[in-house]
Amino acid sequence: MAKKNITIKELAGILNVSISTVSKALNDSSEIGARTKIRVRETAELYNYQPNFIAKSLKNKSTKTIGVVVPNILNYFFVKILYGIEKEARRMGYKVVTCISHESYESEVNNVTTLTNGQVDGLLICPSEETQNKVQYDHVQQLLDSGIPVVTFDRTMDNLKCSRVVSDDFDAAFNATNQLISQGSKTIALFTAHKGLSVMQERIKGFTKSMLDNNLYNEGNIFHFPLPADSELLIKNILVQNKKIDAVLTIDEILSVKTIKIAQQLGLSIPFEIKVIGFSNGEISKEYHPSISSVDQRAEDMGLTAAQLLIEKIENPDKLIEEAIVVKSILIHRESTLPIL
Repeated sequence: MAKKNITIKELAGILNVSISTVSKALNDSSEIGARTKIRVRETAELYNYQPNFIAKSLKNKSTKTIGVVVPNILNYFFVKILYGIEKEARRMGYKVVTCISHESYESEVNNVTTLTNGQVDGLLICPSEETQNKVQYDHVQQLLDSGIPVVTFDRTMDNLKCSRVVSDDFDAAFNATNQLISQGSKTIALFTAHKGLSVMQERIKGFTKSMLDNNLYNEGNIFHFPLPADSELLIKNILVQNKKIDAVLTIDEILSVKTIKIAQQLGLSIPFEIKVIGFSNGEISKEYHPSISSVDQRAEDMGLTAAQLLIEKIENPDKLIEEAIVVKSILIHRESTLPIL
């Protein structure tokens, strides 16, 4: 019985040719010989291959517009990424259409479908938390199979041959932990959230490596917060029950603010009795008192780089571009850690 809903990638595998050859044969390209065209078309008919007409229209129609799918825009980090994307796209003569997945797989799929309905020339995607937890990337794989330019940013889609722009999350957490150790901290806690995300896993690994290297690792000092916004009571309990904690690395900005707030309520002197380093380096980290030392992931540069890479792929469709670009973070020292002399 003929196979239903076969993808262009599967069709290419059956024929033992490249996806590009299948696409060109079905589009009657002069680059493909008559015998190959007949073989491809007959096999496509046998397996009931249906071209992705949405992707086809996207590929064949230039709009000078790029689409962006982000998990949320309430996070300062993503706001800065969008700013970088918009700034660079405008410089290169492109417009930007942005959709928000709200950390939902279904919303992300709907966003991708909407944007690829002839509206944009390519896509920048940061997968939602639910998408990463489900490890369901078929909606993106379908675009890649059809030759549509796609670049992921910040979070990755493992096993997809897709260009991506990411932060050095492992190194950033490793270096931040080393900095706390260099200032005399020995019982360092890690406050995490959204631990299923690829970026969070890398930060946990970086923290763990630093603590192991310095013979300070204690798995019991890694604390996971399901909802960072509602974590104050948990933080208070942790600091009251673990009085030896003399430093905390938090892997988002909200947790760093709440940690300092609770520490002050408990009468702990910052940075002399407890030090804090957070991630993202948003406006809150700068303006809070005491100001918060933070890992600056250079979100604007990440957005700029992602836009550059996508537009390069759009404007050079015959050039194979599959890159993994890492944007190096910077540790910003403020009042929540000791000054660097």
